Amino acid sequence: MVSGCCTTDKACDDGNACTKDQCAANQCLHASLANCCVTAKDCNDGNNCTSDFCDGGKCIHKIAPAEPGKLCCNTAKDCDDGDACTLDVCNPKDACQSVAKKGCCSSDKMCDDGNACTVNRCNLNTRQCVTQSIKGCCADGACVPK
Repeated sequence: MVSGCCTTDKACDDGNACTKDQCAANQCLHASLANCCVTAKDCNDGNNCTSDFCDGGKCIHKIAPAEPGKLCCNTAKDCDDGDACTLDVCNPKDACQSVAKKGCCSSDKMCDDGNACTVNRCNLNTRQCVTQSIKGCCADGACVPK
């Protein structure tokens, strides 16, 4: 038989499970099959939140479990925790991370400086702590002038 010349589809078998082998007009054709794989590498869907593998020539994409307490992500938007005082980032290796913004507050409790002679409030418009001294207050031997 002449190389590349065929009379049956079987004569065109290239041994690749991901091609449809056929003989047309005495020429072998090898059309790629959609969603077919030979190795797990063929199945990478680019989604950090899936484990990709090849099973029987078909790609399987299973949701990958994140570490306990962490959320899997592809973009920072996936990590939004709704807290204006955190910077939410997506680190594909470690999943979502929320980093506290320095000096930011979302409640008066976050502003408590432990000083009995101050009133501490969170300005919810600016997300910044506002501290006011209580005039005439004495605590731990220190007094605020009247």
